[in-house]
Amino acid sequence: MADKRYMKPREAANYLNIAKHTLDKNRRGVADIPYIRLGGAIRYDKEALDEYMKEKEASRGIN
Repeated sequence: MADKRYMKPREAANYLNIAKHTLDKNRRGVADIPYIRLGGAIRYDKEALDEYMKEKEASRGIN
């Protein structure tokens, strides 16, 4: 994947190593994975996803 900041849902799912379906369900449910809406398109900010993963690791005690 090219190093770009905003990712489509499938790219973000691959980046997070989860199924796209899981990402879609998260967005419609608890929505703790950060996303933005640009026009009608859903995009995921790579920097926000990195921060999200760091927070998840810290809450689990993973360094």
